Amino acid sequence: WSLGVSIAVWLAARHELNELLDETLANTAALMVPALSGDVAAMPWPNSPPTVAPNVDDRHFAWQVVSADATVLRRSEMAPPEAFLPVAATGFSRRPAWRVYGLALGNQGRVLYVAQTSAERLEAMTEVALSAVLAAWSIGLLGYWWLRTRLRQELAPLDRLSNRLRELDPLQSGGALHAAERLELQPMHDAIGELSARLSSRIQQERALAAHAAHA
Repeated sequence: WSLGVSIAVWLAARHELNELLDETLANTAALMVPALSGDVAAMPWPNSPPTVAPNVDDRHFAWQVVSADATVLRRSEMAPPEAFLPVAATGFSRRPAWRVYGLALGNQGRVLYVAQTSAERLEAMTEVALSAVLAAWSIGLLGYWWLRTRLRQELAPLDRLSNRLRELDPLQSGGALHAAERLELQPMHDAIGELSARLSSRIQQERALAAHAAHA
């Protein structure tokens, strides 16, 4: 049961985080488009060397601007020199080491690629999934402890009733038990009291008959 819950939580957490990371890539690309649109005219032609933007101290993200024939026109320092995709395309795609999102830039077929390393995504998804699994286990253990405590509390009246039955002497107590601790136990108390009273009466009758026979 615990393994099944853990796997379900793991898969759900990975799915949600994967969607969140994809949404972050798409939002990043949308934010970069206005800043790069003004530079489209100044970008080099496909037969010119690409412009390399300085590193921004983030080694897990990269971006490229490519022409319609997938020639790199501009890229960040962490981006590979070749285009992420062999054919310029928009939307999400997956490369061996990158998760890539493409967004059209202008009307000349140029595409902005924003990418995140697969290693960074795997690390983030693993951390979140492990945290979710540990949280689920903690909640499960807490629930188990609570249910066990509640079960003991519910069974305590039956346990005390069992102890009273072991100590019950119909001849001395007349078959009487203490008042039922729970309303649902009252019929059982009544049945046991009635049975004890009949047993006590029967024993007393047998004793009287035995005494009468002894004097005859």
